[in-house]
Amino acid sequence: MKISVIIPIYNSEQYLENCLESIVNQSYENLEIILVNDGSTDKSLSICEKYAENDKRIVVLNKENGGQASARNLGLNYAKGDYIAFLDSDDRLSLETFSESIIILNKDKSIECVQFPVFMNYGTQKSYLKNYKSKLYIKDINIYNLWLRDNIITWIVCDKIIKSCIIKELRFEEDMIYEDNHFVIELIKRIKNIYISDKGLYYYYLRENSTTTSEHSKKKDLDTLKVLCRLLDELILIKQTELYVEYLKRVINIERSLLINFKFKSKASKKYINFVSTSTILLTNINVKDRIKLIYSKLKKN
Repeated sequence: MKISVIIPIYNSEQYLENCLESIVNQSYENLEIILVNDGSTDKSLSICEKYAENDKRIVVLNKENGGQASARNLGLNYAKGDYIAFLDSDDRLSLETFSESIIILNKDKSIECVQFPVFMNYGTQKSYLKNYKSKLYIKDINIYNLWLRDNIITWIVCDKIIKSCIIKELRFEEDMIYEDNHFVIELIKRIKNIYISDKGLYYYYLRENSTTTSEHSKKKDLDTLKVLCRLLDELILIKQTELYVEYLKRVINIERSLLINFKFKSKASKKYINFVSTSTILLTNINVKDRIKLIYSKLKKN
């Protein structure tokens, strides 16, 4: 089985060779390595071309700068593998990651997505390993708890290998800071199962000027709000009340941040507050302060 690995690249010369070495030296060799140069102004393109000269599995796609989401989408347009994986150009993988995942996929061809461990914020004092006992989870309400309550299923795409037929029609939302989060909502909606593996490792580096470390902004809040509203749309359909109330609370908190910090008044919660009754809010497990906040918002909207 071939894995298409999509790597969006923008001005990554400082980290790129480390990233590419972790891919070309994978113990599993049946790879299609798609390097999407997103209008880099440094030496990133020449580094990509150098690697492509020495490895026939590498394809270099060159485009005008349009952001990580547009680069990933171009890679998806090109990908021909049975499975698709993503890697950021300033991160890397342990060399056995794909071989360990393929062992799992060969044992059970019905598996649609494998998630492997990730070392978050690698290289800093804030680093921590997200690793859980190997298990196959079948799609039901419990998957939403694993994802939204227990944080076992992550909000990122780079720690996953996904069947091509599941995501070839999906695309990342462009001009959005949290496109990973938006994409994962659509992915969870479509998959029938996910295998959480304790084998392999994604090294997720925390860099200066990354989304995580960049300053709080109106754009961040608006994109967070967009993700949360898309999630609430899904939680309405599956009637998962406890999670719905939890994430409705987050919508109200983001709206408060927008109003206080940027004098921007959002009306998003007005739609969603009407889908939950006061009695339901009182019966949820959120703390008393948040219950009062939600009830107040409900009374205010009405």
